[in-house]
Amino acid sequence: MTRPTDPSVGSNFPEMGRTVAELADHLILTTSRFRGAPAIPALARQLAGARSVIDRSPQIVLNRREAIRRAVLAARPDDVVLIPGRGAFAQMQPDPRGRAIPFDDRRVALEILREALGEPTTRRPRRELRGRRKVNR
Repeated sequence: MTRPTDPSVGSNFPEMGRTVAELADHLILTTSRFRGAPAIPALARQLAGARSVIDRSPQIVLNRREAIRRAVLAARPDDVVLIPGRGAFAQMQPDPRGRAIPFDDRRVALEILREALGEPTTRRPRRELRGRRKVNR
């Protein structure tokens, strides 16, 4: 059985690199790191796929937050910023031996958009539970 942290996982990375390179005007490659998978081997396979179809070199940004920031801030009206790879994971694990850290692509992108628009970026307080009463027994 192949584990997600195994560098051989992700044999579709070259195809992903080719596809996004063919469709994108500007390409930034980064890592998903949601289970501590090594970043460099996956990025190297994506880069090889991208370079097989385009002459220009995509940007490689190892820090996912910074990659999202660059993409969002470089976008112009009518542009689309696609942030693939992680789905709805709310944390990432940079090191398979370490603990996961909170990281949600959706929140990060929203925070960067708000910052770019000059809106407050403070996190909203958690919603209070409504309609539930504490019962003493």
